[in-house]
Amino acid sequence: MKLPVKRLVLVAALVLAVVGYALLLWRGPWWIDGAHLRTRNLEPADGVVITGFRTALVALGAGALAGAGRSRSPSCADSLTGRALLTFTRPSGFGWAGLGRE
Repeated sequence: MKLPVKRLVLVAALVLAVVGYALLLWRGPWWIDGAHLRTRNLEPADGVVITGFRTALVALGAGALAGAGRSRSPSCADSLTGRALLTFTRPSGFGWAGLGRE
């Protein structure tokens, strides 16, 4: 595939994922557990189920986003600034350890 076609497919997939995620947040509790939820005159027990479903969905989304971000970024020890940071902080850390032993 050419680059513009790949980009178009990627953008379309991303838009579909975002719309699907929003629909799951909005109507998901009734789609998944609709037999046990009321549509009108909700009671506190319904709110617990709805909130729990949405909380789990947000946690899954946050984990997926963090995993995607982690897979796209270099690790601290591999990057040039990460090595410089580790070199800079190591001597001061040992100094504090010596003060703690005294």
